[in-house]
Amino acid sequence: MPSYYRAILYIVYWCAGGWVMYKGYVTQGSAWLLVGLPVAFVAGVFVQGLVLRAFPPKLEAHAEGSTWLKLS
Repeated sequence: MPSYYRAILYIVYWCAGGWVMYKGYVTQGSAWLLVGLPVAFVAGVFVQGLVLRAFPPKLEAHAEGSTWLKLS
């Protein structure tokens, strides 16, 4: 997958996780800083899945079939 697409997924992941941590801290208090880390991880992965489903990556111009590396 193109490097810019991976960068977009990385940014989306961190924004979703940060938003979950922020909202949890505002509503639950400081205990959320430990409890919320797994929740933020799951939320980030879920949002990445949504982005992958809504905007699938395009194949590179040199790609053949389902491979990214030209072998011959």
